[in-house]
Amino acid sequence: MPHYKDGTPAQIGDDVVGKPYNTDHIITGKVIQIVPDSEACNLVVAFIEDKPGLDQWASGNQAFTVFRDNQQQQHCLSVKTDYGETKAFTLIHRAGMEHEGGAVSA
Repeated sequence: MPHYKDGTPAQIGDDVVGKPYNTDHIITGKVIQIVPDSEACNLVVAFIEDKPGLDQWASGNQAFTVFRDNQQQQHCLSVKTDYGETKAFTLIHRAGMEHEGGAVSA
């Protein structure tokens, strides 16, 4: 089973933070797929992406929601998925585990 940076085994449903392959920034998301016998490209993470404006970004058949912030700027939120390597991610929450001092513990 693939492991995160700290050696914790990865599980579907984990909340993680890290850098996937095709997104140009660090994300926080939920693990939705793991490839057990692979060292690379062994993880799929779902996350929400916020893009200011709508006209330049939302096109095609994407599902998204639009809102205006308190400064009346328009934002477009969309659920995305991306592939990655478990070693590039850190576990931040797992159902059934509690946080102590910012760390995940059993």
